[in-house]
Amino acid sequence: MTPEFWERHSWLIIVLAVMAVPIIGIIVNAFTTALYFSHRRAALETLKAYADQGKTPPPEVVEALTGRSARASPEAWIDEFAESFDGSDRYARRAARQAMRAARWRYREPYRRWNGAITVTALAAGFGIAAQYAHGDTADAFLLVAIILGAVAVAQVLTALVATVLRPPRP
Repeated sequence: MTPEFWERHSWLIIVLAVMAVPIIGIIVNAFTTALYFSHRRAALETLKAYADQGKTPPPEVVEALTGRSARASPEAWIDEFAESFDGSDRYARRAARQAMRAARWRYREPYRRWNGAITVTALAAGFGIAAQYAHGDTADAFLLVAIILGAVAVAQVLTALVATVLRPPRP
């Protein structure tokens, strides 16, 4: 591409930058997942080495590998977790509000699906009408877009029907 192209179409740089954000996010997520997996595998190998020797790993090693205290029994972990949700804890209240909000949005999911289905159907109809009134090559382009949007509209209507039929109970 020539420099003149970028001078005339400088707005494409913004579009390319916006499109690059999700791609960079996917790459970073894959990298962090790989690092987490290698860390967990190394921790498992360390604990396996202790098991092969028939020894119990020192509490410091278990704490360093898992991030949990090995000195406390599992029952103590459960009690500590239960105490953090006694109702006076602001994090517990926040978690309860988020759970109620999520239940409310799950209940409203069919409305969102129908909104998308109606929007895409209207776009498909608009491009279909534009294909009838356009002349030359643009009519073919409008018809192609209308066909693609029609297929997406059918899929949207099907998912809206499924979301409506399988609607969760009201919270």
